[in-house]
Amino acid sequence: MVRKFFAYYKQDDNSILVNVYDALRMKSMYIKNKDILPEFYDTPDFDESGKVFPKRKSVDGKNAHFSYYTKNPRSHLATQMSLTHKLYEIVFSQMKELVLHSFGEEVKIYIKEGILEKYLRTPYNEYIIDIMFELDRTEPASYFYKWNGKLAFEVLVTHKVSNSKSNDLELIGIQIFQAKIFDNQNVPNIFNSSDEYNKYLEIIQNRVSKPKFKVVGKFLNDVMPEQNSLNRERYNI
Repeated sequence: MVRKFFAYYKQDDNSILVNVYDALRMKSMYIKNKDILPEFYDTPDFDESGKVFPKRKSVDGKNAHFSYYTKNPRSHLATQMSLTHKLYEIVFSQMKELVLHSFGEEVKIYIKEGILEKYLRTPYNEYIIDIMFELDRTEPASYFYKWNGKLAFEVLVTHKVSNSKSNDLELIGIQIFQAKIFDNQNVPNIFNSSDEYNKYLEIIQNRVSKPKFKVVGKFLNDVMPEQNSLNRERYNI
């Protein structure tokens, strides 16, 4: 069974990312005050999400984690994710600019919004995207129109994106970039507190926010704007 260190809950109209230790503290506080505990979900897309709940420990001695309810139609989409993967996912989603490198090709993206763990349905399957970037512009500018103003961003630490996923997303006009992150970041396999999580999050934030930081990876598919569309017209200029 997949165990997650992070989940999301709804506050007003926003989705809030929370780690399991903070969720357990929330649970204790809500019980003490006899309030209704927010529901936790595996992605910020609440209409398409699976519900999870925080646990201090499981019978096999595993540390605190979020677990899926037994009967959950969404649990088949869940994958085990290293904490290195998740931390980079969080940090990348907060960036406003990134420089992408792929086999000598360089594209700078200016980001309007980074949506974590975006649920997408294609004609053949359903997927969770690590980060869906809504773009403001790109350099060169042609990529913005070529990609229809969006970019699916996947973090590669140990598990590569499947060919079926990249092919299926190409069918619906979604470009994928897979960023290679080496699994030598000295991030532990388990966090034992919120403080420990925040410590490593800050380390990676400082690393990624350096002016000369570049994301090395690979464009996994090759989308084009639809014929006779405004994006196709502008791409061809």
